[in-house]
Amino acid sequence: MSGPGDVIAGLAPPQENVAAAAYRGRKKRRGGDREGSAMGDAWSRSAGEEVEAARGEDERAAEAGADQPAAELSALAGYIRSSWARNKRARDLVEERLLACLRARRGVYCEAELQEMWTADAGEPIYLPLAATKMRAAEAALRELLLPEGERPWGLDPSPLPELPPEVMAPLLERAGQMARQQMQQAAARGERIASLSQFTQTMVQLHERLKDETLAQARVEAKARAARMEDVIEERMERGGYYSALAEYVQHFCTYPAAVLKGPFLRRGKRLAWTRPGQPDVVSAPELAWAAVNPFDCYPAPEAQSCQDGDFIERIPMTPPAAPRSSATSRSPTAPTPASASPWRRRPTPSAS
Repeated sequence: MSGPGDVIAGLAPPQENVAAAAYRGRKKRRGGDREGSAMGDAWSRSAGEEVEAARGEDERAAEAGADQPAAELSALAGYIRSSWARNKRARDLVEERLLACLRARRGVYCEAELQEMWTADAGEPIYLPLAATKMRAAEAALRELLLPEGERPWGLDPSPLPELPPEVMAPLLERAGQMARQQMQQAAARGERIASLSQFTQTMVQLHERLKDETLAQARVEAKARAARMEDVIEERMERGGYYSALAEYVQHFCTYPAAVLKGPFLRRGKRLAWTRPGQPDVVSAPELAWAAVNPFDCYPAPEAQSCQDGDFIERIPMTPPAAPRSSATSRSPTAPTPASASPWRRRPTPSAS
């Protein structure tokens, strides 16, 4: 007869087998009487209930495991919603300031100012665009500095003291020793006095320094050539990624609003020409680096953030649903707005180009 310790250690058979063996023994001793039949029925019912209970627990565990990713997604969505609500409340404090800067750039008054200044005799007040003039002047100065015509506003310079790898520096010492031995052999052939060990070491050190300087000079020339080739590679990636157009828009935001945001580089899938087969070009789609100037009206930084890298930074990305295909059975009124113009997710206005 097994005890609890045997069951824990895994030495005893399952509990339902023990009960079944006991039931069979009692039934055999009593000759299959009515009492044994009743006990057998009771045991069958209890065993069936245990099996059903175990099956129910397994089903509930499976459902809990299936709901675990959904619960994690719900927690992530809740965190994003709470961060959005907090950042939006903090950004609402500067919303009116951003709108005032935009009106100053466009040279218009708000509705409240128009109601205060408008009179029937004078008519609509005239706005003097002094702020817009200063904004355009600052933008022109920054464009000349950051986006000069015909040249790059950046460059790559190699290190003045390039670090050579060990596989290049190790043979120099051996080569210097060979040159020093050749000089001693030539001196002995001419009948000159053989140099001492200290003189030989000094000669080898001088030859090693001379070889090292020559190798570094060659490395500097190669580094400049590689830096020039890398500049062309970076320029091509910046052109394809829209860096200069994003920088121009960033300068416009910087001269208009209290803050400006330049996002990048980030990955964006684009199409480009590639030679996938000999002599036959093809258009391939691959991820590439991209830059973009974020509209200040779509930026929601954390209240305590000192920069875009601090706290939770949320960017609102407006999206317009695609227009429904026009069927031949229905006709649209010529004055009815299209879905794109009637969409509530239109981007906020940006300052007009100077």
